[in-house]
Amino acid sequence: MNDHQLITTLLGEAAQLPAEDQRAWRWATEALALAGAAELHILVEEAEGIRGRITHDVTYTWCAGVPGADISTKSFWCT
Repeated sequence: MNDHQLITTLLGEAAQLPAEDQRAWRWATEALALAGAAELHILVEEAEGIRGRITHDVTYTWCAGVPGADISTKSFWCT
């Protein structure tokens, strides 16, 4: 498996996991480090995007469906 395939596999797996799963953050971070070392800039951006989605999903509780939250989980901000 070449660098590109390894990185995209890690990103694909991380993107499919729920944000609360620690493997998602670990795999996205590993992909980010590998993409940076290989100077694959588009994959660096992709890894940063996945890490941003994970951070968003665990930080903003209304998207997690917390009872009494002011924003519906169907809101634009939670998709």
